[in-house]
Amino acid sequence: MRYAAIGDSFTEGLGDQRADGSPRGWADRLAAGLATSLGEPIWYANFAVRGRLLDLIAAEQVDPALALDPAPSAPPRPPGTGRTLPSDVRFYLRHVGPWLGRRALRRSSGDGRVPKHPQWVEVPPTP
Repeated sequence: MRYAAIGDSFTEGLGDQRADGSPRGWADRLAAGLATSLGEPIWYANFAVRGRLLDLIAAEQVDPALALDPAPSAPPRPPGTGRTLPSDVRFYLRHVGPWLGRRALRRSSGDGRVPKHPQWVEVPPTP
């Protein structure tokens, strides 16, 4: 199976760090879950870049994802349709406040960033 993800910080995994500090989001977790449930490695690409809005996701990520060789398999959907935010005030101080500041300045936390995995990477199943 070949699976390509597109999106923003939620897909990239911002705020969901591995022990080594690298981001791990729902797309990484889905790739690992697919590999485990299939009992074989899958190939995964992640074009997500934090701060991207729908128009930039469509303009910058869809065509490169579809141009991968070989092409992605039928894409799975992200788990759930909604997102709940923690009620912890630290979350708002760390994420929402800076986000509002960037929006006021018409900047993005993703300015100058590149996709997480713009080529296929193998994701093995976990025991």
